[in-house]
Amino acid sequence: LLGFDAYDIRQEKIIGRLTNVEDYPAGDMYIVRKDGVMHMIPEVFLKEVDLENKKIIFETIKGLAEDNE
Repeated sequence: LLGFDAYDIRQEKIIGRLTNVEDYPAGDMYIVRKDGVMHMIPEVFLKEVDLENKKIIFETIKGLAEDNE
C-alpha cells in the first residue's frame, strides 16, 4: 500500500501519497505526505483500498487533512 495515492471523499481530491503506516495501541495511523506536508490519519477514517487503481480512500473530518491554500 505504500506509495498509493490517498484520496479524501470529503475534499473530493488526492491529498497525498501514503508513505508509512504506524502501529499504535488505538489502531493504525496512516502517514500521508504531499509537497512537504504530512498528515497523520487514523485508520477509523479509512473507507476503502482500491488495489486496481493504487488508491487508498479516506473520509476525513474538517481540520484533519486540510489544504494549506
